[in-house]
Amino acid sequence: MRIVSYNVHGGFGIDGRFSISRIASHLNQLRADIICLQEVHAFLPSSRLSNQPRRLARELQMRLFFQRCLGLCFWGFGNAIASRWPIQEIRSHRLPSQREPRGALECRIQTPVGPITVFNTHWGLQPAERIRQAKTLSNYLQQTPFPYLLCGDLNDHPESLAVHLLLEQTRLYDAVLLSAPFATFPALNPQVRIDYIFHTPNFRVLSTEQVIWLASDHLPVIVDLALIPEKNVTFRGVAP
Repeated sequence: MRIVSYNVHGGFGIDGRFSISRIASHLNQLRADIICLQEVHAFLPSSRLSNQPRRLARELQMRLFFQRCLGLCFWGFGNAIASRWPIQEIRSHRLPSQREPRGALECRIQTPVGPITVFNTHWGLQPAERIRQAKTLSNYLQQTPFPYLLCGDLNDHPESLAVHLLLEQTRLYDAVLLSAPFATFPALNPQVRIDYIFHTPNFRVLSTEQVIWLASDHLPVIVDLALIPEKNVTFRGVAP
């Protein structure tokens, strides 16, 4: 299965061009099975009042669920998960936030090789805020049966306290760790890695890929995974 995590910046490219259709066109080239998106807009004046969740679902031809983290009435922005396979259950989690509300979207997806749970999140801009968000999200993850994935823009580098805390309190592996880790921000001249795909031991990483797109201020994370039969899984940390 191919998983993509991408902060789309509301369709505003780092080259100054605004186009959510360009985002969809790029993503279609990847032929992903599950796509986790951050900074998706819905009816915002700054993005021409476009209904980006609906438009992305139509142009990707995928099932898509949108979590509005910040908004009023019918407008807002937040996270989205798109899937080629049936989505059986959706949960929207709020994370402790400061100036801007943040959240985590959870979807239970029925894949051809069995059900998995996918979380998609976008953390805040302040270090103390991200530590609180890591702790809260870890509590949700610890209550989630294997297998599951965590995707998102964590606004923090891999050696940060918040990311370290998240991995320490869960059994997650960094899908990019075994390959050559690549920076994801800013897209035009990437300097830091702040976008991730994490997985439980039930998955084996087959490959990772990096593409250079200017359709957002971030670059996507692209990972191919295989689901491992439970009897062959080696767990780390505390016993399940």
